[in-house]
Amino acid sequence: MAFSSTSGSYGRLAPGPAVCFGLLSYARAVAPPSRHLLGTPTYVENGLPVILDGGCLVAGCCGVMARVSINERTVVWSNFFARGRPDIPADLKFTFDRDDYERALAEVATLEPEPIPDDD
Repeated sequence: MAFSSTSGSYGRLAPGPAVCFGLLSYARAVAPPSRHLLGTPTYVENGLPVILDGGCLVAGCCGVMARVSINERTVVWSNFFARGRPDIPADLKFTFDRDDYERALAEVATLEPEPIPDDD
């Protein structure tokens, strides 16, 4: 997916059981026919759509929310708000090509859950 960001990258999440379950639940919430990330959010905190649920599965505890602005060519995530860590830069913004963005969301519906790794 083509996108640009005004800030650097963040570290990877270590996928524990709650994170894996949370990502699968979140995938179901955003996959078509959901319009959650296309202008009609269904999971909202602080008046913003939830972009990333926390490892505890409670956005109000440690989730990330952002304004999602859509026009004919682009989708922009901006005005981020997060509970917990890491702190998010005030000027963080992601701009996606709209066709790529919608195609990527459609692909979410085809994802199969991955097995949760053992903690050996």
